[in-house]
Amino acid sequence: MKDMQIASDKEDYRTAQHIKDAREKLTYLTEKRRSIHEYLKNPNLYSDVRIEECERIAQIAGAAGASRIEGYDISNTMGTNATGSMVVFQDGDPDTSSYRRFKIRTKNAPDDYAMMREMIRRRLRHEEWPRPDIMLIDGGIGHVSTVLDVLEQERITIPTIGLAKQLEEIIVPTTSGGERTFQKVHFPMGSPALRIVQRIRDEAHRFAKTYHIKLRAKSMLY
Repeated sequence: MKDMQIASDKEDYRTAQHIKDAREKLTYLTEKRRSIHEYLKNPNLYSDVRIEECERIAQIAGAAGASRIEGYDISNTMGTNATGSMVVFQDGDPDTSSYRRFKIRTKNAPDDYAMMREMIRRRLRHEEWPRPDIMLIDGGIGHVSTVLDVLEQERITIPTIGLAKQLEEIIVPTTSGGERTFQKVHFPMGSPALRIVQRIRDEAHRFAKTYHIKLRAKSMLY
């Protein structure tokens, strides 16, 4: 893990990715699998696992709880047919009835930050939607910082973290001397905190991409 962090800090992402892949394979081979006997012994094991995941990510995000987590992602092709997704996980499980998608109105240019800014602003206008305990952004420091800027402008406080796909780093905002800083947190594959953010990130990505493909196909017909 130390070698991967050094490579990441030096922005040697190819080396860092190789280290990450090797670590994931090793973890997969050595991690403890849950047997059917565990579920038979504890019928509440599934909910217990979800509770543990929510407690861990709330602790990391500095949130009072993690009952409602909203995940956000942007999907586009060189800025065209851009879409944004908001998925909602309630107590660790997807609440599909609360999913929302956004057709991005920002100019047709590949600017993920501007698109994310637009989506978050539009989401915050819906005061009838319950406030999340945590916002999870698919992206790194730049994406998380963009969302925090919008929240500050709207004078709203919501614990916000990111998941950087390159190295599966959880991006956690902190303050130092009154200035905003960020901490990159690495967790072993299969750890409770990483499991829940990966599920939410993957679902946000899937939901955004599905809508993007639909819009792209529609645009090709006209």
